[in-house]
Amino acid sequence: MQQGRAAAVGVDRVQQVERVVHRHVEGRADSPDRSDEQPTDLAGHLPVERQQRCAQSRVADRVEPQLHPGDKIVIDFGTATTFDVVDWSGAYKGGIIAPGINLSLDALVAAAAKLPRIAIEAPANATVIGRTTASQMLSGIYWGYVAMIEGLLARVRAEIGRPVTVIATGGLSIPKIGATDFGYRVAAQFGLRMVAPRAALVPLTFDGAAWAPFAQLAGLALPVLIEAGDVDATPKQRKKAVVFAEDLLFTHKGLSGPAVLQISSFWRSGQGVRVNLAPGIDMAATLLAAKSSSKKLIANELASVVPSRLADAWAGTDAALQRPIVDATDKALLNLADRLADWRLTPTGSEGYKKAEVTAGGVDTRDLSSRTMESRQPGLYFIGEVVDVTGWLGGYNFQWAWASGFACANALVASK
Repeated sequence: MQQGRAAAVGVDRVQQVERVVHRHVEGRADSPDRSDEQPTDLAGHLPVERQQRCAQSRVADRVEPQLHPGDKIVIDFGTATTFDVVDWSGAYKGGIIAPGINLSLDALVAAAAKLPRIAIEAPANATVIGRTTASQMLSGIYWGYVAMIEGLLARVRAEIGRPVTVIATGGLSIPKIGATDFGYRVAAQFGLRMVAPRAALVPLTFDGAAWAPFAQLAGLALPVLIEAGDVDATPKQRKKAVVFAEDLLFTHKGLSGPAVLQISSFWRSGQGVRVNLAPGIDMAATLLAAKSSSKKLIANELASVVPSRLADAWAGTDAALQRPIVDATDKALLNLADRLADWRLTPTGSEGYKKAEVTAGGVDTRDLSSRTMESRQPGLYFIGEVVDVTGWLGGYNFQWAWASGFACANALVASK
């Protein structure tokens, strides 16, 4: 999960760090990998100070480390990278919050218009000095992140003054930063019900040949209305459909942007999506009025209500639209208006966990207490993304991570 990446009550081992920071952090971990270790009692009761509300939201990341002796530093790689320090007795000592690696890249690209978006991956060699813009950006993002992790770990260790164990956590989304299904495996081990995990808040993709006419629109954005479901659903059936009014972004592979990320959480494989490309505009009236007073090409008239690139691409898909609007039949114009107001298409898939901002599904809420987040297995708690609760864009998943963590922390404190 990229927003509010709260892992399960259990957390993964320090070996997961290697996926992000090569071998630099792993080499400094004081604890050996225990990926084959069977979870035991995961309900470590942590004395967390009530005023540490933000810290309490991350209590789940500190429960499974009770299996490891000594002091611990729990690192959670998400939208924010968080470091939580827990002492040998299980007492929370404090922590650090820093920007996540993807957030850092997003901010850099957004603020510097001439810098390209790059993929975050391990550099081909250990050379730090880049020769191209892309390699220089990768060095700054990747090795800068490595240096941040190393530097903060060194400072925390020095401040603690004794050896500590470093444990890194994550969820299924964004596998390059150490995504893991550990929480799901723990839930399954204790017989808890699961809702099948799937990528959500994720771009949707379409068949290469069918998408070819629109691939040229990559980078184009416009406000739309979008819904998911049966493309042949009747108006009555559509009354219960969830509709988002957000910006849509064309990509080389399909559709993205806030509108598509939002609807992807409701879309299921095999379903279609319906898009109104000109919300708030009576396309039929607009086109028929233009026919009576204009000799411009249909694409040119269409460009008055939708972006010109979209108008050109749309007109290019139908020979009947490649003419002056005055020469078009009313039937052709009404059909065009209907398609623009109700564009029906069926995705072939999504870009998956590598691009998903959140993982939908997870531990079934029927097996958890909504008051304490304790499961049917006494002493076993789940919070955040590992639970089958998924929010919209806009911080809702962060809020769920904080709120569920806060409820869990209060329950743990009250049980003392």
